[in-house]
Amino acid sequence: MKNIEIEKKFLLSSYPLESYLARHNIDTKSKRLRQFYLPDNDCKYRRYREDGDKFIKTCKRGSGAVREEIEEYITKDEFTDALKRFGREVLSKRRVIFEIDNYRFELDIFDNPLKGLQFLEIEFSDISKLDSFCMPKLLEPFILYDVTDAIQFTNAFIAKSLSYPILHTTKTIEKSNSIKFIGS
Repeated sequence: MKNIEIEKKFLLSSYPLESYLARHNIDTKSKRLRQFYLPDNDCKYRRYREDGDKFIKTCKRGSGAVREEIEEYITKDEFTDALKRFGREVLSKRRVIFEIDNYRFELDIFDNPLKGLQFLEIEFSDISKLDSFCMPKLLEPFILYDVTDAIQFTNAFIAKSLSYPILHTTKTIEKSNSIKFIGS
């Protein structure tokens, strides 16, 4: 299935947003995801994802807020075989899905060795909705940076080292044009 993905991605503080949502009576659903990335001649990178009993191979092209995604369902054996053959690092995370102000949010909470790393993503149906988006006040205290355009905050980049990206970018973060400071 080929589609255009339009989304924004935010780096969050390590404060447990999920607990905060529960205290504010916001319904959530969660699921576990495991994924790894392989270089690919046809794509910027190819993601292999385990989502419950579904296995998906995704070709991603482009960068920033608007990218092309081509998804293909694969078998568990194909997923396992690709993982064994290429021996890549696997990102493991819990995804918490919730809605506020008619926006669907996806909170990714990473497992060790990335414990404490949290991203919030919002997908949009078209560019005009992306352009008119305002972060709900309830979520603002958790947002550190808009990292939508920062390659070092993509899951594919993080998977290369399985290390917290901000530690590697602290010296350059203020100079980066791709990272937007919230509230400044």
